[in-house]
Amino acid sequence: MKFDDLVAELGEFGPYQKRLYFIVCLVGIPAALQTLAGVFIQATPDHSRSGARLVVLVVLKVVVVVVVVEVVVVVVVVVLIVVVIVVVVVVVVVVVVVVVMVVVVIVVAVVHVVVVVVGVVVIVVVGAVTGGTVVVIVVVVVIVIVVRVVVVIIAIVVVKVVVAVVVIAVEIVVISAVVVVVVVVAVVIAVVVAIVVVAVVVVVLMCALPNLPNDTYASQGPWHDDLVNLSIPWNDDDDIYNECRLRRIPGTLDNDTMSCDKWVYSKDPFKNTFVTDVRFSVHSKM
Repeated sequence: MKFDDLVAELGEFGPYQKRLYFIVCLVGIPAALQTLAGVFIQATPDHSRSGARLVVLVVLKVVVVVVVVEVVVVVVVVVLIVVVIVVVVVVVVVVVVVVVMVVVVIVVAVVHVVVVVVGVVVIVVVGAVTGGTVVVIVVVVVIVIVVRVVVVIIAIVVVKVVVAVVVIAVEIVVISAVVVVVVVVAVVIAVVVAIVVVAVVVVVLMCALPNLPNDTYASQGPWHDDLVNLSIPWNDDDDIYNECRLRRIPGTLDNDTMSCDKWVYSKDPFKNTFVTDVRFSVHSKM
C-alpha cells in the first residue's frame, strides 16, 4: 500500500496520521543528505509553501554560504602559512650552507698559509742547524700530514654542520605538512558534521512544519511534502492508483465527501523542488 492509499484509508489527519506523516517524512533524510547541495543552488520552490518553510530554506542557504566561505578562508590561510614556512626554511638553509662554505674556505686558506710559512721556517732552521737532507725531508712530510689532518677535521665539522642544518630544515617542513594535514582534516570533519546537523534539522523542520496553516493532507493537494515523495517506491510501470482526499463541497457544511483522483507517479521531477534528481512527482493525471 502506498502512502497516499494509507492516508486515504485513514481519512483526514488526526494525531495518529500526523505522527505517521512525520515518520514517513523522516525516511527522506538519507536522500536529503545525498542531494543537499541541490537546495543551495536552486531557486525557492515555486509551488505552495508556508512562510516558515521558506525561512528554513533561506537560513539553510545562509548557513551553507557562511560555512563555505569559512572553509575557503581557512584553507587559503593554511596554504599561505605553509608556503611562507617552506620559503623561509629554504632561504635559511641556503644562507647557512653558503656561510659555512665561505668560512671553510677561509679557514682552510689560513691554515694552509700558516702551516706553509711555519714549515718553511722550520725547514730553513733545521737545515741550517743540522745540515742534513734526511731531517728536512722528514719535517716536510710531517708538515704535509698535519695540513691534511687539519683539512680533514675541518671537512668533518663542515659536513656535520650542513647535515644538521638540512635535517632541521626537513623536520620543519615535515612538521608544517603534518600541521596542514591535521588542520585541513579537522576543517573537513567540522564542515561535514555541520552540514549533517543542518541537514537533519532542516529535514525535521520540513517534515514537522505544515504546508498550509490547517496542516491537513487535503490542504496539500498534489504538492505532497517533498521528502514524503522519497518514500514512494520506484514506479517503473507508471502504475495508476487513487489519490483520495476529503473535500468540502462549496456552499455546504458537508465535510465527509471523499474525492478520488487517479494519478501516475513517474520519475520525471518537478522543476525547482527539493532533491529534484531523486524525488518522485506527479507526472500526469489520468
